[in-house]
Amino acid sequence: MLARHVAMQTPLKLRTTSVPTTGKFFKVEDVNQDLVVELRDATIEEGLLRDNQSHYILDLCNEISPSTTQNLPSDEDPLKITSLTLKSEFLYRDGCWEPTKIPKILRSAGSSQDRLSTSLRHGRTSRTTNSSRAQKSRSSAHTKQQASSGSGVRTETVRRRIPRTSQEESVQGTFIPVAGSEENQVANWLNEITHALEPFIPPVPATLDRVLTRSAMAIPLRSWSSDTSRKPVKDALMPWKPDIILREKLAQVVYGPHPEFLWSNVISFVELTSGSYSYSDSLGAIRNAIIQKAYTIFAAQPNRRFVFALSIASQKFHAHMFDHSGAVHSHGYDIHRHPRMLLCMLSILAFSNIEQVGYDPTFIYRYCSVSNFQRIQVTHFTYDIVKCIFYHFLIHGRGTLCWHVHHNKKNYMIKDSWTHASRVNRETDILERIKDLRGVPHLIAAWMVEIGGSSDRTDTRHPIPLNTLSSDVRVHRRILMQPVGTPLSEFKSIRELLSVLINILDSTSKPIA
Repeated sequence: MLARHVAMQTPLKLRTTSVPTTGKFFKVEDVNQDLVVELRDATIEEGLLRDNQSHYILDLCNEISPSTTQNLPSDEDPLKITSLTLKSEFLYRDGCWEPTKIPKILRSAGSSQDRLSTSLRHGRTSRTTNSSRAQKSRSSAHTKQQASSGSGVRTETVRRRIPRTSQEESVQGTFIPVAGSEENQVANWLNEITHALEPFIPPVPATLDRVLTRSAMAIPLRSWSSDTSRKPVKDALMPWKPDIILREKLAQVVYGPHPEFLWSNVISFVELTSGSYSYSDSLGAIRNAIIQKAYTIFAAQPNRRFVFALSIASQKFHAHMFDHSGAVHSHGYDIHRHPRMLLCMLSILAFSNIEQVGYDPTFIYRYCSVSNFQRIQVTHFTYDIVKCIFYHFLIHGRGTLCWHVHHNKKNYMIKDSWTHASRVNRETDILERIKDLRGVPHLIAAWMVEIGGSSDRTDTRHPIPLNTLSSDVRVHRRILMQPVGTPLSEFKSIRELLSVLINILDSTSKPIA
């Protein structure tokens, strides 16, 4: 009970894999510091590379789904577009998002002043204060507004009528939005852009063997929601509140009352802040908040191969990609001057198949939901999942999973892991050499997971910078074994534990026949 109470107060994570997640919390530490150590030498920052022209995530979008991105509106500059319309109304034109459509938190200070000047050109008189003290006060308020990060509180110029006169005045007012209102505006804006992209997405016929492929109509399978911006998602030790999340369209998942939203339903997410993007590892930095939520997705979704995340900080758009080789953070793209990066990410996340947004298609899904899987593939056979025996959830590393499965009335154990490319066959070679020993697992099959006819490797999407001497390429591997064991931590009494240890010593002391 004590460990559970502590876990509700501070995000915690096991320091060692020797203690299963179903056991007691013998040693815990703050997840923020743990993730900093885990990703310290496995993070690529495009903005800090010597080659400032590298656009790894943009190139990845064009590679994993060229049919989705090649028809997007474009300009001579590969990061720009000409215009974008929805139902005959402009969303983007003349190098800027339409001021009446874009949420207030995403408007730049310059464009806000231009629109204010335009609105005042109607012959109205204005009472202004020319004292230097008032100018310094407004300058100080503007500085405080720029320094605030993600608070939503900002100073704006407001027009109001002077009582008992026909004149108007401009005053500085403090804007305090209702909790969740700005996130809701941005979510609706992203959904509008997604629907505006429908004419540019080529239709793909639905297939019978894939329950989650797109239909013959190019309609988005997923939508953005800000429901999690006001209260944390419950099904995790970490009480995070993503500003905006991408989820399956509810009509495609269930009919009738909708179930409670869980971390296993999060496909991607967006973090917002009015402050600048920071490369700091401090707890309050937006970059660190993105890492924490990506870690939570991996912890809640054992069928996840990689995760895309987005962030918008002070009108700068960043894309983030996490897999078992580490993390990649993109350049900061001005959402007005370089909107094509935003359109590429939105089109990939909304229209692409499940494997293109990071899910493992070798799981067999039910009810058209990526959070509902009951079968797993090894070589040419599929096995019914009984339960997950062990899961070492992390971002960078092996991410070992052990499944209890059965097939044709026989029980098996599947070990699923992301093995370093230099150690792909080491475990299977050892199992082959000791197969005649008593008390060791019997190897049934070993399979390098294949997706689309090729091996599932991190180097197909995770870049290797030219200035690095070593690489951490991971290969997705599954081993089918017998018999099925139970973790030692699940013993019900000291007598049961001692009997297991005696059996182990007894089996290893007998000579091999």
